[in-house]
Amino acid sequence: MSCAGMILRLSQASLGKLKEEKGNESICLFATVDGKKLVLATLYTTKLPQQHLGMVFDRDFELSHDWENGSVYFYGYRINNPLREEYPFCFYVSFFQ
Repeated sequence: MSCAGMILRLSQASLGKLKEEKGNESICLFATVDGKKLVLATLYTTKLPQQHLGMVFDRDFELSHDWENGSVYFYGYRINNPLREEYPFCFYVSFFQ
């Protein structure tokens, strides 16, 4: 997803319907940023099917997961990057630096 001039706040991830029940499966969620694959969270089909994330992205990234028995849904929103518009010479530390 492109974040040019924007900030994306990823707030939650949750599992969709199961294709087939296989007990308490673990599902890893990943974000690939600048060629680095990072683990965001681990969800479980019965014990933890959703998770609050509270992640902020200020550059291009790709979301993925390792679940083969259903879908994973990510929730969040994009806003204009206020630091780039109002404070062009203000530097802040990003999660990925």
